[in-house]
Amino acid sequence: MNNMNHLNATQRQYLSEIVEKLSGAMKKIKFTREMSRDEADAIRKELGYVQGELEVFADINPEVKQIELFKKTADFSQNMLETLIGGGHLV
Repeated sequence: MNNMNHLNATQRQYLSEIVEKLSGAMKKIKFTREMSRDEADAIRKELGYVQGELEVFADINPEVKQIELFKKTADFSQNMLETLIGGGHLV
């Protein structure tokens, strides 16, 4: 099964919460203004936590192929943050 229809309500809720955390972390990345080191570190931690949760969820539910999309989105967000940090985008 390649979809999430087989997940029970608790699993769907947990996945929804993970995705909300990912979305929240992504919204905190400042592309148009400089971030403080503390802001960047907090976002980095948040993304790392989300990445870990997604890995665990994927291990438990390997048949849910959409998890790979969320994992790639988290990885991309982490890479964008690192690029901004490395590019002197911090104050």
